[in-house]
Amino acid sequence: MADEQTVKQDEQTPKEEVPQLTVNIVSVEDTGTLKKKIKLEVPREEIDKRMTENYGELAKTAQVPGFRVGRAPRRLIEKRFSRDVREQVRLNLIGSAIERAIEESKLETLGEPDFKLEDIVLPEQGPLAFEFEVEIQPEFDLPTLEGIEVTETEAQVTDKDIDEQIENYRWQVANLQEVPAGGLTEKNDHIEADTKFEVGAEPPAVKYDTPLDLRGQAMEGVMLNDLGDQLAGLKIGDTKTIEATVPDTHANENWRGKTAKLTVTVKKLFRWILPELNDDLAKRFEFANIAEWRDTTRTELEARKGQQVRRDMETQIRKHLLDNVKIDVPAGLAERQTSRVLARRILDLQQMGIPPVLIEQKLEDLRTHARGQAVDDLKLLFVFDRIARQYEIEISEEEINGIIASIAGRSGRRPERVREDMMREGMYDNIRDMTRERKVIEKLLEKAKIVKGKAKKDDK
Repeated sequence: MADEQTVKQDEQTPKEEVPQLTVNIVSVEDTGTLKKKIKLEVPREEIDKRMTENYGELAKTAQVPGFRVGRAPRRLIEKRFSRDVREQVRLNLIGSAIERAIEESKLETLGEPDFKLEDIVLPEQGPLAFEFEVEIQPEFDLPTLEGIEVTETEAQVTDKDIDEQIENYRWQVANLQEVPAGGLTEKNDHIEADTKFEVGAEPPAVKYDTPLDLRGQAMEGVMLNDLGDQLAGLKIGDTKTIEATVPDTHANENWRGKTAKLTVTVKKLFRWILPELNDDLAKRFEFANIAEWRDTTRTELEARKGQQVRRDMETQIRKHLLDNVKIDVPAGLAERQTSRVLARRILDLQQMGIPPVLIEQKLEDLRTHARGQAVDDLKLLFVFDRIARQYEIEISEEEINGIIASIAGRSGRRPERVREDMMREGMYDNIRDMTRERKVIEKLLEKAKIVKGKAKKDDK
């Protein structure tokens, strides 16, 4: 009975609220697309209060020669521990002040605030003044989500589709073969070469015996789209220099807009050799002959027809949202999103069962495509998040575990190992985003106006 009364008394006793840090916001300025600079001051009395509190706590446990624990005079505590206390107060005030300033400014932020910690000094007198920058959530209005017109096409399996699928099988068992001296390089070959990469007057980056695939790819952050064509027709010992313009978004500001030069000297030449397409190859993949292989492949592709039609309808939904939502994204966030888009593309291919060797060969193409898609994907990320909240769409751990188990089954690995790899590579969050997007699109398709249509000849 006494315990019950105590509980009731505790419930009725109001909890003492911790006073919030007082922060004076000097100014809030726009410094770019969806980027704000906040200048603030922490009053002197707040600094002194934090210093007093820290010295008070320290006095209870500090060990000062000649005094028992908790008995040392305040002036000795301050003299002995002043530097440590000031640094602790400085860090705590900076973190609390930023959090309070964002709250008072009513900003919905993205990522972490940007500031120079080492430049912020705790003053002996007067307020603590500093500034920081932060990216903020875009503001936008959603279009009408009911009755979006979507065309459901008739997907057809062509002989070309079958040829490409069988070609995927051939690549699974392809081998690199060294080309004899006198042979000429061709696009998509693999070489070992000495390379020199230079931009402007900066010292060049020189590498020896470097493996290099002759296809479009990025080097030092500069895209060389026609590298395969440019380096075709060379023999061992030949040297050639190709040029490309450094993009304005390059991480190195000194390189932007300048001409990058790549000099390549061929040392060794290798070529991917695909096995001959015949009945023996068909038997390696457990088919009786090529005819049975093609028939089975046609059946498999026809079974995927619904998935192909569905993907096309989903693409139409995405396009409708992009065309009808006016939204800006922070420039810095777009650059960071590129790596996330690339991870998502790889995850898509893994779920489709594309062989790892083909994903590796297409990696640079995927990276190039990711740069172009980063902005659109960022816009959709915000839009899908807003729609998910509007329709109260949530993602359960069971759904994520199911996707991981599916990927593990396709790759022949344990789900625990797949999860660990994804966490390490930063791909785990992509699963949640992809699942949310899928459920949002399903909801929009339920509410869409479906129109039947015929596929064009080139549709796959």
